[in-house]
Amino acid sequence: MDISIRIIIACVILLLSLVVGFFLYCSSFKETATSGGVIGYIGDCLHSYGIKVICLLVVVMTIWILLFPIVLNSPLQGHVTVDMDSICYKDGAPIPVLIQVTGPNTNLSINLSKESDHNLTLIDSIELKPEHNEKQTAYINKNSVLPGNLSGNALGEGKYSVFINTTNLTTGYYEIKSVRQKYTEKYGVKGFYLLDNS
Repeated sequence: MDISIRIIIACVILLLSLVVGFFLYCSSFKETATSGGVIGYIGDCLHSYGIKVICLLVVVMTIWILLFPIVLNSPLQGHVTVDMDSICYKDGAPIPVLIQVTGPNTNLSINLSKESDHNLTLIDSIELKPEHNEKQTAYINKNSVLPGNLSGNALGEGKYSVFINTTNLTTGYYEIKSVRQKYTEKYGVKGFYLLDNS
């Protein structure tokens, strides 16, 4: 998650906590019903403990804001590992790729890029859901330059099987990148060379 989005979320949480704290603080000065019932009980509690609740909210929200970036970057968010048998392959043969994902169970984007003039150009991209799909192997990204080079499916327990179809690819250096949606800082990348079959 981008740092600016984190700051915005933390500020919204702080603002909401201040609004709730102000509401509780103001309600503690109102006369509360003593006739009984739930509303009367809540009013008595707010009147008696209003300042303490506000202080508790401020302390809790301060701790949350300080820990928020740490939690987002913690090992609890998991890892993405891309495993390939080799770094050199002959063109024309499919290349198997095994991807292991830990952490939150989200959709997985697989991007295939080719190096050209020291720049990587995205040529194909698919999206895989965490559940095995028996009807469709992958969801092709409509923005792919050369679609049909990637196919794959979920195997269960965070494992994904992806195949790179090399019949339409030229020789050179390629990278396959696996990114979990909503957790873009955690990704796996592998590079490989596609060699002439001769």
